[in-house]
Amino acid sequence: MFISKSDIGFETVFRDDKEIVIEFISVCQYAPEEGFYLFGCDRGYNTHTDFYYDTLDDALDDAKRIYQLDNIVWTQIN
Repeated sequence: MFISKSDIGFETVFRDDKEIVIEFISVCQYAPEEGFYLFGCDRGYNTHTDFYYDTLDDALDDAKRIYQLDNIVWTQIN
């Protein structure tokens, strides 16, 4: 799993008329699946966005496009 935190938030989403700041993004793989998920989470690690990718590189690269960042600092967690 890879995780990244933003002190200013990656984006803001709206759920049930509430404004939610995406402070963490993570890329995870669930066994036995071969693909990867990119999750956008609030400060309590509640998931509010998710995207599926065939490869880890696709997930990490698309995070840059989605959050309009050239560089995302990822921490790998085993």
